[in-house]
Formats: sequence, structure tokens, C-alpha cells
Amino acid sequence: MSFEPEKYFNKEEIESSDFYLPLPPKPYPIHSDLINLSGGRPNSGFYPVESISLNLKKSPFDKNPTTESLEIPFDNEGSTSELDITQGLQYAPGQGFPQLLSQISKFTQFHGANIDEFQSLITSGSGDSLNKILQGFIDPDDTILVENYTYTPIFATFKFNKGIMIPLPIEFDPSGTNPHLNPETLEDILKNWHKGPYKDLKFPKFLFTVPTQNPSGLLTSFEIIQKVLKIVETFDLLIIEDDPDGFIRHLPEIPKNEEIITNVKFQEYKKSLHNSSYLSTNSPRVLHLVSKTTTKAPSGLSQLVLTNLIKHWNESISSIIEDGDEREEIDGYLSWTYKVSLEYTKRSEGLFNHFQTLKSVTRKLISPIKPQGGMFFIIKFNFKLDRGQFEALRFKFIKYGVLVILGNLMSFDNEYSANSDFIRLTLSNVDKVDELIEGVDRLDKAVLEYYDLDYGTDTC
Repeated sequence: MSFEPEKYFNKEEIESSDFYLPLPPKPYPIHSDLINLSGGRPNSGFYPVESISLNLKKSPFDKNPTTESLEIPFDNEGSTSELDITQGLQYAPGQGFPQLLSQISKFTQFHGANIDEFQSLITSGSGDSLNKILQGFIDPDDTILVENYTYTPIFATFKFNKGIMIPLPIEFDPSGTNPHLNPETLEDILKNWHKGPYKDLKFPKFLFTVPTQNPSGLLTSFEIIQKVLKIVETFDLLIIEDDPDGFIRHLPEIPKNEEIITNVKFQEYKKSLHNSSYLSTNSPRVLHLVSKTTTKAPSGLSQLVLTNLIKHWNESISSIIEDGDEREEIDGYLSWTYKVSLEYTKRSEGLFNHFQTLKSVTRKLISPIKPQGGMFFIIKFNFKLDRGQFEALRFKFIKYGVLVILGNLMSFDNEYSANSDFIRLTLSNVDKVDELIEGVDRLDKAVLEYYDLDYGTDTC
């Protein structure tokens, strides 16, 4: 039976909140060398990190000095297999960096998944994965079958998303003869739902299971999983499989190269590497939905690098601060932000001095507003622009080769959106002030052409 996720989605559609728009369709002209002044991505030149070197252990708890190291480059010049600092410290794509997704695809393919059908999404852990799925699928008072003994922290996630957990009894047989997850028990609950103890609740939408069971550490066999799949298919349930310990086995038990066949699967690196994970599913529509939900937790690796970097900075600067000075624990980071601020100030001063030479400014068609902090600034229009005129002007900007953010996309209120009279630009994206100046020169020409002005006259 094919998986049709749409019928399980919750009633409240999750919409992306973004202000980026596609390029105009033909026959509108598009400049061949666009300068992007639209987004808020800091240029990699602002990063304080030049390289990252990892010293690797040969095995867990290895006390011997390492002989293997890994150098993470600043810029790998467009490599499709390596992730460099210019990308890794930048905002990540919603689904995750393609270099890592490629590695996961190879890994899941090795374990039997059909890559044409099975796709993955990078998350911060299985809790984050579960939160994303529930935000996309659960309506208030939806029910989820959950093993009656399981990983405790998930309870709050279910409750936060207004789901009702229904216990699925499991047994811990000391002899190991009987499986902890009994398919017959599951079938009996579903078959008698409307006359059982939960008859006044909604019929379950999900079965949540942990194949490497927590707290017991017992494994759900492939044969049991096959029986469970037949039952949930009969009763039209989805399976969420949370298997953070899935590749940790007590020898001689060896993970088998078996097909991944559940609807949604969470897999973690945390237990053997660091705190990150991925969510895999056999539906691109599921990935599209959950990639628009909120993130539960930040990256552990990012915090690791940042914490040690700040500690190093503080130690470096403490030698010039008196003992006990309250700045001792913060000045390392602040000294870097001060240097960043100097660069932004230089860019702003150079750009806003240049603004005074633009015809669209001297003729009072536009009014650039000088920023006092941050990476963004706005330009107000001194004439009325409705939504259609905004779009026409945006096409002119693209024709001349500059990308900006329209003000009407930056409000959730319809009235404020309709009355917006500005565009947003950023000081951060480009490498040099000269590129900023070239960008606003192009913007100036676009505004003037929009009003059919002759560049060689002084009339407005």
C-alpha cells in the first residue's frame, strides 16, 4: 500500500514565513551578474574562525596520544562532498546541508532503503524530530499509541503538541522467550477500540515505537516489525520509529542489512558521535511539511565550538584585565564584536556618504535611513507604491542587477503590509564596500528608469 501522508496532516496548515521571491518570468530582463543585497547572511569574512582541526581517538576511552587529525578548511572551493567553514557556520538549509544528506543517503541505501523513495532531514536530536512530526500531523486530542514504558522526555513533547498518549502494554520476559512488543496485543487494542476503555477518544493516528527498547535495551525483531506493519496497514495508522541506539549492539549481535520500511524513522549520532540526528521518511511531502516547523534544540557541536572559542578569547584577554574585574568573563567575546562593529561602521559610512551623490536621493524620490546597529538598513520611497507597483519596481531592480527585500513582506498584519513604503537591504553579504556602492548605483538607475527619468537632466 502506498503512503499518502496528506490525509494524516493536521488541520492547521503550516506556512513558511519568508520574504524571498522568485525571479520574474520571461520576457522580463534579468541582469547576468546580480548583486545580492537582500538576505541577512553574514559574509564569511566576518567569521573569527579560519580553520578547525579535530584530533581523533582510535577508539572510545583511548588514552594514547592521537596520530590522526582532521582539518576542516575555511573554503573548499565548491566541493560537493566536504562541508567547509564558509558554509558550516552559515544558516543551514531547512532540510540540512546537502553534503551531509548525501552521506546519509549512502548510509540508508546500504541498509536497504530505496533512495528514490526515502529521504532525510537533519535535526538536533530525536526529540526535535518528534516535535517536528507532531507539529505537522497532530490536531488537539489526537491519540498516539506509545509503549507503556519508554523514553520519558518524549511525554512533554506529546503533551505540548496536544496529543493524548495511549499506553501499549509491553512485557519484559527475563527468559527472553517472548517478545516485549506483542503484535497480538496491538491488534486487540485496535480491533476493540470503540468498545474498550478509550471508546470516547479518537481512534489512534500513530504508533510510536522504540525498536531498541528504552528502558530495557531489548530489540524488536524484523519478524515482529513485519507483523506490526501488517496490523497498522489494516487499521490505517502511521508508525513513528525512534531508534537512537539502532546501531549499538551487544556483540555478537550484529545489525542486519534490512530494508527500512516504517513511515517515519529517527536516527541519532549522539550515542556514538555527537548530539545530532536525522529524520527519514518515504514521503517528500512529509519532509516539506516538517522542515517548516520550529526547531526544538540547538546544535551541540555548534555550542561546543562556541563555548571553547569564547573561553579561549577570555583567557587571552584576561592578562590585561585586573583580577576580579567583571569584564573578565565577557570581554573576549565583546572584543570580537567590537571589531565586527568597526567593519559594519566602515561599510555604513562609506555607503551613506555615496548615497548623497545619487540622483534618486537628491531628487527626493528615495530616503535611505542610516542604521544605528546590526546588518540591515531600509530605503523609504517618497511616493505611494501598491503591491503591483512594488513588484514592477522589484523587476526593475533585477533588470539592473540588485536583489532587495520588499517591505510588504515583512509584516504579518495585512493593513501594515499594504501600507509599507520601504525596501530592506543588508550590509553583510558582499566582500567589499565597493560592491555595496555598485549595488545601490544599480538601484538608483532602476528607480530613475521606473519613473522614465533622463539621467542627463535635473528634472524630476
